[in-house]
Amino acid sequence: MTGLERKLFLLCGRQTKPKKEARFGAAHTLGRPVGTVEPTEDLCYQLAAAITASARIYMYPFISREDCYYTDTDSVVLGQPLPEEWISSSTLEEGDNVLKHKGAAKAFISKEWFESQYQDLSRTEQIQVSANFRIDYKSMNITRKNTMVRLGIKEGTKRKPVYDENIWVDTEPIEITDLGKGNAISHISQMVIKSLKRQILQLRDENTKILSKMAEKEGGTRLIKKKMGRELIIQIIGKIPHSLAPLPEEEVLEK
Repeated sequence: MTGLERKLFLLCGRQTKPKKEARFGAAHTLGRPVGTVEPTEDLCYQLAAAITASARIYMYPFISREDCYYTDTDSVVLGQPLPEEWISSSTLEEGDNVLKHKGAAKAFISKEWFESQYQDLSRTEQIQVSANFRIDYKSMNITRKNTMVRLGIKEGTKRKPVYDENIWVDTEPIEITDLGKGNAISHISQMVIKSLKRQILQLRDENTKILSKMAEKEGGTRLIKKKMGRELIIQIIGKIPHSLAPLPEEEVLEK
């Protein structure tokens, strides 16, 4: 245990069970009232957070390198080997195959399956997957459900693959569509026009409300006008100036 870890351990001390009023969350557990969750007593969240932060500080010189191709919480893939002083002499999980796959059908994944998929990335197959613990919250019944899942390899969407004679050799970043090229400017123009039309409709409604309040104060002839399913009652006082008169709907709305 290093000096920093010893200080952090002394700082954390022995974790005691929190009081009932300090418990959090909502869970339906047997023998416990709803809204009480008892966390594990032998955990030190402060120590875990400090160790994680310290590890990220040590990782930064490597994840910031130009030849860093991939990084995760506790791993990094580099284009060049690390110096010997950074490599541990111990061997972890020697000879073990690590297979990772996301999705409900990950139990059907094997080394042979990956080898066959890499020969044809577009290859897929239908696999029946059983979910043994599905909850119907309306009836509060627990059931088993069988579903068909399409099993395959989904190519990454963050970078485009580069092929050399049908062999995947590299990747390149995806180009972002320039907003000033091709149909993009036309699409943006249509969006701007629709936005302006909505603003005109909103201003016309406000103008109509103002005219209605003015007519209500001064008195005059009532005019009932139906507009978009609503009835607007406007009291006309003589002749309304042309600049204040509401625009005809056909001049604003698209046909």
